[in-house]
Amino acid sequence: MPDLSLWRHGLLMWAAIFGDVVIVLGIAYLARLTVGAGHLFPLDQKGWLALLGFGLIASVILEWPARHLNLWAYNQRMSVIIIFESAGLSPILQITVVPALSVYLSSRRARPGKRAR
Repeated sequence: MPDLSLWRHGLLMWAAIFGDVVIVLGIAYLARLTVGAGHLFPLDQKGWLALLGFGLIASVILEWPARHLNLWAYNQRMSVIIIFESAGLSPILQITVVPALSVYLSSRRARPGKRAR
């Protein structure tokens, strides 16, 4: 984004970070509604499947409009996968894995009986 000013670039990056946080929270919320909090804290197989499944669905749904609205584009070095049409592998993996990893790490941190140091 060489044509953007430093302030616009910074604002765009903060908006992207906020959007990623909202996506992670939304996926965790949908998983909780679907399988119940008992499968997420502590995270079990049903919880993992719900988080990874909703993450994959969200990644595909969010990737297509962003590409069609020209919010970003890929060069020849980007690994892509074909899901009806090409989609970037790293954004798909990020939105699929980060919510599940976030819930896993937060549930480990919040275990009863463990004292914070």
